Amino acid sequence: MARLGLMGCGSVADFGHLPAIQRLPELELVALYDPVPGRAESYAAKFGGTPFTEEEAFFKSGLDAVVIASPLPAHHDNVMLCSENNVHVLCEKPIAVNEDEAADMIAVMEDAGKGF
Repeated sequence: MARLGLMGCGSVADFGHLPAIQRLPELELVALYDPVPGRAESYAAKFGGTPFTEEEAFFKSGLDAVVIASPLPAHHDNVMLCSENNVHVLCEKPIAVNEDEAADMIAVMEDAGKGF
């Protein structure tokens, strides 16, 4: 079973990503991260997983992969953190605000040997 985390607890996560994760028995929602207090807690109550407002603690929760559902300007930083923490990534589109950021994100994940 793959242990997933989700970064970004907005409306798309609520109606899209989190219900889809729940429907797949081979996936376990382990952690939810959002920097806004209360958001991750709200979705954890609804979908399960442990809520976090601190990135370091989120990544220490034993993740295999992270779904990035954060606002577009945060995608680059979120992917960089995933690379540093050696986890696979599924990033919603658009992946970056410009082509240079997208190329950077793809390169770090390829260098880490992780999917993007």
